[in-house]
Amino acid sequence: METYLPALKVIQRDAPHASTRLLKRPFAVSKDLNQIMEEFVSGHDAFGQKVFHSPLYGAWWKDLVQEETGGPTSLASAKHRFASFFLPLSRICGNMPQMVKLCHKVARPAPGQLLRKKGCSVSHGNRRSSDMLRINQEPGC
Repeated sequence: METYLPALKVIQRDAPHASTRLLKRPFAVSKDLNQIMEEFVSGHDAFGQKVFHSPLYGAWWKDLVQEETGGPTSLASAKHRFASFFLPLSRICGNMPQMVKLCHKVARPAPGQLLRKKGCSVSHGNRRSSDMLRINQEPGC
């Protein structure tokens, strides 16, 4: 082959690396896909990150998912491994009603408390899911 095509460069990758590259490309090119991944899994304020790092939200998530579907509940992902983002994303998408219930549970004030207290800087209008999880963490909210 080298005699007929001397300038040909052959690069061979194993199947897992090749499939990872195929999965990464649409997210790198599409603004919408990238925004979905950041909003739900990889962003600092992503739904998956908030639930994974909060023992309270994690317990609520586990209870909601176990009660409805009985499926796996872990939203763990490794930020340095792009392929690990698909597991929490698929679990969030597969449990979308439970995600909405969790956001409502977090946003709902405890009995006798107002959602907006004096000194609260958070507007509770049209918010993203990650914002609703952050509201209860704001001091004074």
